[in-house]
Amino acid sequence: PMRRSGRTMSGTTTPEMLVAVMVVALLGAITAAFVRAALLSARTLAVKSAVQEDVVMVADLVRRELRMAGFGAGGTPVVGFRVARRDAVTVAADVTGDGDTDDANELIAYAHDAARAQVVRATGGASPQPFVADVPAGGMEIRYFAADGAELPPISSPDATQAAAIRRVEVRVQVERPNPSAGVGAALRNAVRVTVARRNR
Repeated sequence: PMRRSGRTMSGTTTPEMLVAVMVVALLGAITAAFVRAALLSARTLAVKSAVQEDVVMVADLVRRELRMAGFGAGGTPVVGFRVARRDAVTVAADVTGDGDTDDANELIAYAHDAARAQVVRATGGASPQPFVADVPAGGMEIRYFAADGAELPPISSPDATQAAAIRRVEVRVQVERPNPSAGVGAALRNAVRVTVARRNR
Protein backbone atom coordinates (compact mmCIF):
# COMPACT_ATOMS: atom_id res chain seq x y z
CA PRO A 1 0.00 0.00 0.00
CA MET A 2 1.09 3.62 -0.63
CA ARG A 3 2.19 5.60 2.41
CA ARG A 4 1.40 9.28 2.86
CA SER A 5 4.45 11.50 3.05
CA GLY A 6 2.81 14.21 5.26
CA ARG A 7 3.27 16.83 2.50
CA THR A 8 0.58 18.98 0.98
CA MET A 9 -0.01 19.19 -2.74
CA SER A 10 2.49 22.07 -2.93
CA GLY A 11 5.20 20.02 -1.29
CA THR A 12 5.08 21.78 2.11
CA THR A 13 4.74 19.83 5.30
CA THR A 14 2.13 20.74 7.91
CA PRO A 15 4.74 21.83 10.53
CA GLU A 16 6.34 24.11 7.93
CA MET A 17 3.00 25.73 7.23
CA LEU A 18 2.38 26.24 10.94
CA VAL A 19 5.78 27.91 11.32
CA ALA A 20 5.05 30.17 8.35
CA VAL A 21 1.68 31.16 9.83
CA MET A 22 3.33 31.92 13.19
CA VAL A 23 6.00 34.06 11.52
CA VAL A 24 3.39 36.03 9.58
CA ALA A 25 1.33 36.51 12.74
CA LEU A 26 4.40 37.68 14.65
CA LEU A 27 5.33 40.16 11.91
CA GLY A 28 1.76 41.43 11.90
CA ALA A 29 1.81 41.95 15.67
CA ILE A 30 5.13 43.81 15.47
CA THR A 31 3.82 46.02 12.68
CA ALA A 32 0.62 46.79 14.60
CA ALA A 33 2.60 47.68 17.73
CA PHE A 34 4.87 49.96 15.70
CA VAL A 35 1.87 51.71 14.12
CA ARG A 36 0.21 52.17 17.54
CA ALA A 37 3.42 53.63 18.97
CA ALA A 38 3.79 56.00 16.02
CA LEU A 39 0.18 57.20 16.33
CA LEU A 40 0.54 57.67 20.08
CA SER A 41 3.75 59.61 19.60
CA ALA A 42 2.03 61.83 17.03
CA ARG A 43 -0.89 62.50 19.42
CA THR A 44 1.51 63.32 22.27
CA LEU A 45 3.47 65.68 20.03
CA ALA A 46 0.24 67.38 18.93
CA VAL A 47 -0.80 67.98 22.56
CA LYS A 48 2.66 69.31 23.43
CA SER A 49 2.55 71.66 20.45
CA ALA A 50 -0.91 72.92 21.39
CA VAL A 51 0.21 73.61 24.97
CA GLN A 52 3.28 75.44 23.68
CA GLU A 53 1.17 77.54 21.31
CA ASP A 54 -1.18 78.51 24.14
CA VAL A 55 1.56 79.75 26.47
CA VAL A 56 3.25 81.67 23.63
CA MET A 57 -0.07 83.36 22.80
CA VAL A 58 -0.55 84.29 26.46
CA ALA A 59 2.95 85.76 26.67
CA ASP A 60 2.57 87.87 23.54
CA LEU A 61 -0.86 89.33 24.29
CA VAL A 62 -0.39 89.88 28.03
CA ARG A 63 2.94 91.62 27.47
CA ARG A 64 1.48 93.92 24.84
CA GLU A 65 -1.72 94.83 26.70
CA LEU A 66 -0.39 95.23 30.23
CA ARG A 67 2.34 97.57 29.00
CA MET A 68 -0.38 100.07 28.10
CA ALA A 69 -1.74 100.33 31.67
CA GLY A 70 -2.25 104.00 32.48
CA PHE A 71 -1.28 105.23 29.02
CA GLY A 72 -3.02 108.45 27.99
CA ALA A 73 -2.61 109.53 24.39
CA GLY A 74 -4.07 112.95 25.16
CA GLY A 75 -1.99 113.56 28.26
CA THR A 76 -4.91 113.06 30.62
CA PRO A 77 -3.99 110.94 33.68
CA VAL A 78 -5.52 107.46 33.63
CA VAL A 79 -5.84 105.06 36.56
CA GLY A 80 -3.95 102.21 34.94
CA PHE A 81 -4.96 99.35 37.22
CA ARG A 82 -8.62 98.85 38.12
CA VAL A 83 -8.08 95.34 39.57
CA ALA A 84 -4.75 94.07 40.89
CA ARG A 85 -5.35 90.65 42.44
CA ARG A 86 -3.26 87.50 42.43
CA ASP A 87 -5.69 85.77 40.07
CA ALA A 88 -7.03 88.75 38.11
CA VAL A 89 -5.89 92.02 36.62
CA THR A 90 -7.78 94.80 34.84
CA VAL A 91 -5.87 97.56 33.08
CA ALA A 92 -7.09 100.78 31.51
CA ALA A 93 -5.60 103.10 28.91
CA ASP A 94 -6.81 106.07 26.90
CA VAL A 95 -5.55 104.94 23.50
CA THR A 96 -7.62 107.41 21.47
CA GLY A 97 -6.78 110.41 23.63
CA ASP A 98 -10.42 111.42 24.17
CA GLY A 99 -10.09 111.56 27.95
CA ASP A 100 -11.93 108.34 28.80
CA THR A 101 -11.47 104.58 28.66
CA ASP A 102 -14.78 103.73 27.01
CA ASP A 103 -13.45 102.87 23.55
CA ALA A 104 -12.63 99.41 22.23
CA ASN A 105 -9.61 97.72 23.83
CA GLU A 106 -9.10 100.52 26.37
CA LEU A 107 -10.29 98.44 29.33
CA ILE A 108 -8.87 94.90 29.38
CA ALA A 109 -9.36 92.28 32.06
CA TYR A 110 -7.76 88.88 32.65
CA ALA A 111 -8.90 86.47 35.35
CA HIS A 112 -8.49 82.83 36.31
CA ASP A 113 -11.78 80.93 36.37
CA ALA A 114 -10.79 78.12 38.72
CA ALA A 115 -14.16 76.34 38.42
CA ARG A 116 -13.68 75.91 34.67
CA ALA A 117 -9.87 75.66 34.79
CA GLN A 118 -9.38 78.46 32.30
CA VAL A 119 -8.15 82.01 31.92
CA VAL A 120 -10.81 84.40 30.70
CA ARG A 121 -10.38 87.77 28.99
CA ALA A 122 -12.76 90.70 28.66
CA THR A 123 -12.51 94.01 26.81
CA GLY A 124 -14.48 97.21 27.21
CA GLY A 125 -16.35 95.95 30.26
CA ALA A 126 -18.01 93.13 28.30
CA SER A 127 -18.58 89.63 29.66
CA PRO A 128 -15.40 87.55 30.04
CA GLN A 129 -14.70 85.06 27.28
CA PRO A 130 -12.56 81.90 27.45
CA PHE A 131 -8.97 82.75 26.56
CA VAL A 132 -6.83 79.76 27.56
CA ALA A 133 -8.18 76.36 28.64
CA ASP A 134 -6.69 73.73 30.93
CA VAL A 135 -5.24 76.14 33.48
CA PRO A 136 -5.43 74.23 36.80
CA ALA A 137 -5.86 75.60 40.30
CA GLY A 138 -2.89 77.80 41.06
CA GLY A 139 -2.05 77.87 37.36
CA MET A 140 -2.27 81.66 37.13
CA GLU A 141 -0.41 84.01 39.44
CA ILE A 142 0.02 87.78 39.08
CA ARG A 143 2.51 89.77 41.14
CA TYR A 144 2.98 93.52 41.33
CA PHE A 145 6.17 95.51 41.97
CA ALA A 146 7.07 99.09 42.79
CA ALA A 147 9.79 101.17 41.11
CA ASP A 148 12.40 100.02 43.66
CA GLY A 149 11.59 96.35 42.98
CA ALA A 150 9.63 95.80 46.20
CA GLU A 151 6.63 93.52 45.79
CA LEU A 152 3.29 95.19 46.39
CA PRO A 153 0.29 93.47 48.01
CA PRO A 154 -2.63 92.53 45.76
CA ILE A 155 -5.54 94.97 45.81
CA SER A 156 -9.04 94.30 44.50
CA SER A 157 -9.79 97.94 43.69
CA PRO A 158 -6.67 100.13 43.76
CA ASP A 159 -7.08 103.89 44.00
CA ALA A 160 -5.12 106.28 41.80
CA THR A 161 -2.11 106.38 44.15
CA GLN A 162 -1.96 102.61 44.58
CA ALA A 163 -2.34 102.05 40.83
CA ALA A 164 0.44 104.55 40.05
CA ALA A 165 2.77 102.72 42.43
CA ILE A 166 2.64 99.59 40.27
CA ARG A 167 5.55 99.88 37.86
CA ARG A 168 6.08 96.25 36.93
CA VAL A 169 3.82 93.20 36.69
CA GLU A 170 4.82 89.55 36.58
CA VAL A 171 2.30 87.05 35.21
CA ARG A 172 2.72 83.28 35.36
CA VAL A 173 0.34 80.97 33.51
CA GLN A 174 0.58 77.18 33.39
CA VAL A 175 -1.34 75.05 30.90
CA GLU A 176 -1.78 71.38 31.79
CA ARG A 177 -3.40 68.70 29.62
CA PRO A 178 -3.85 64.93 30.07
CA ASN A 179 -1.16 62.76 28.57
CA PRO A 180 -2.61 60.74 25.65
CA SER A 181 -0.25 57.87 26.46
CA ALA A 182 -2.23 55.12 28.15
CA GLY A 183 -0.99 54.35 31.64
CA VAL A 184 1.10 57.52 31.90
CA GLY A 185 -0.08 59.59 34.84
CA ALA A 186 2.05 62.68 34.30
CA ALA A 187 0.17 65.43 32.47
CA LEU A 188 1.72 67.41 29.66
CA ARG A 189 2.33 70.92 30.92
CA ASN A 190 4.06 74.11 29.98
CA ALA A 191 4.31 77.42 31.78
CA VAL A 192 5.12 80.97 30.80
CA ARG A 193 6.32 83.78 33.04
CA VAL A 194 5.95 87.27 31.60
CA THR A 195 7.47 90.39 33.14
CA VAL A 196 5.84 93.62 31.96
CA ALA A 197 7.18 97.13 32.61
CA ARG A 198 4.60 99.88 32.18
CA ARG A 199 5.06 101.86 29.01
CA ASN A 200 4.31 105.24 30.50
CA ARG A 201 6.67 104.89 33.45
